Amino acid sequence: MGLPECRIIYNALLEEKKNPAIDCLKKFITKKDKIEIRKAIKKDSEGWFAFHHFEYGMHIRNLLRKKGFGEEYFGINNLDNIYVELVEDAVKEK
Repeated sequence: MGLPECRIIYNALLEEKKNPAIDCLKKFITKKDKIEIRKAIKKDSEGWFAFHHFEYGMHIRNLLRKKGFGEEYFGINNLDNIYVELVEDAVKEK
């Protein structure tokens, strides 16, 4: 899901780093939004986020930074490279 080059960056991160950010997003993303995101992923697993990148994506990235999960926390140059994957993991059904 998401862009393959971003998935490589995301997969290289430690679970211990990702899990707290995913838990934060699970609390933030509404049930309705989770359902809509799952539908979008199902329809276009690689590009589902593109339409919402600037508005919703900016909101997600700013939330992550505000909660302490910014670029410095993850040791990356840009949250654009991993926020989609964090959202995907946050909305997964068990």
